[in-house]
Amino acid sequence: MDEDEDETSRINDIRNSATPETKNLKCKVTHVEDIRSNGRRKLLIIGKTGTGKSTLCNVLTGNPFNADIFPVSSGAASCTQKTKFCDAFFNGNNEDPVSIIDTIGFDDPSTDNDAEIVAELVDKLKNACDFVNCVVLAVNGQNPRLDGSLVGMIRIFEGMFGSKFWDQMVVVFTRMPMDKKNKKKRLRSTENKTDDDVANSYMNEVKKKFESSVPERLQHLFIDACYDEDDEDENKSFKEATYLLRTLLFEPDGLPTNQIKLVETEHQKLNEKVKKAEDERKEYEKAAEDARKEKEALETKHQLEIVKLEKQRIEKENELRIKQEKLREEKIQAQEKMSEAEKKESEAKYKADIAELKRQNSEEKSKEKHEMNEKHQRDMDELKRKNEELDQKAKSRGFSYWDWCPLAGTIRRLVKD
Repeated sequence: MDEDEDETSRINDIRNSATPETKNLKCKVTHVEDIRSNGRRKLLIIGKTGTGKSTLCNVLTGNPFNADIFPVSSGAASCTQKTKFCDAFFNGNNEDPVSIIDTIGFDDPSTDNDAEIVAELVDKLKNACDFVNCVVLAVNGQNPRLDGSLVGMIRIFEGMFGSKFWDQMVVVFTRMPMDKKNKKKRLRSTENKTDDDVANSYMNEVKKKFESSVPERLQHLFIDACYDEDDEDENKSFKEATYLLRTLLFEPDGLPTNQIKLVETEHQKLNEKVKKAEDERKEYEKAAEDARKEKEALETKHQLEIVKLEKQRIEKENELRIKQEKLREEKIQAQEKMSEAEKKESEAKYKADIAELKRQNSEEKSKEKHEMNEKHQRDMDELKRKNEELDQKAKSRGFSYWDWCPLAGTIRRLVKD
């Protein structure tokens, strides 16, 4: 029992160390750093930057939409730069204590640190929150698009909480004035489609994108945080929608946060893909450069062999000339001592010896040249085979390096020729 009291005291110390209570508000709101075991329902607000999450949070505490509880921005960049907890009363009703959790939009153009945002959110939910009763997905009703960044954001939360995440979710369409004039204007601009028609079409897209994960009973609401309290239609619409949201918030069991997981963001995946592509590019650049150097080395080696062969040819021709000269001298000396018949026989033998020397020399030259050319051709064929393997490897990975790198393509063509 003493341990429970110590833990409760520790949590209260953390809670009391948070930002001081916000002043001059219509309804009491307190910024806190820990919302565990506080006896309140927990409402988690998520959505893209610019959908009006912070504005919605403000009015759900019973305060004006532009209160300084959750700062509101009119630009594209988010005012919320970290996960924020507030203890308040739902719609200002003292009988409905809640903790509201405002989150950062993952597609904020002023930041590119999605991984850090997710890590901070997971840390806050796992270590300073015990459960979530309802998750509100805020969607800009003026432009309800289920684009890639929103799908990626939903998948992150789905990965963090698991499939039960959908059981706690409600889609809230924001920025939709519900007075007669604006509703009529929207009806004209959507070719007589009512707000519910547009919302149902959006919900069908969600179900199609996430398939069996989405329960049939997934609900949607229209809440305009900037509604006109003096307009009967807008006031009625706001009260009906917030009543339904309160019902969803106070009915279901909480979704525990102690088991949520740190998941990889699309930004991280993209960075990994870019890094992989860069590594592959460097790998093929190196392979292409190695192929170019190998071809140059083979050509240089072949030229050196040609020079060597030419040098050997000159040396053998000199040797042949010396032998021919020696045979000629021997013939002259022998002829001085021979008869006519012997001279003719000696002349014939001399011609035969010279012809044999030339034949042997020609055969050796032809054989050496043939062997040298064959070896060079084998080397070039092997280089061509390696290059074709390199090209095939590139294509098997989904792209041809040679198609988009002119320099490497030129090298490759030189090697293949």
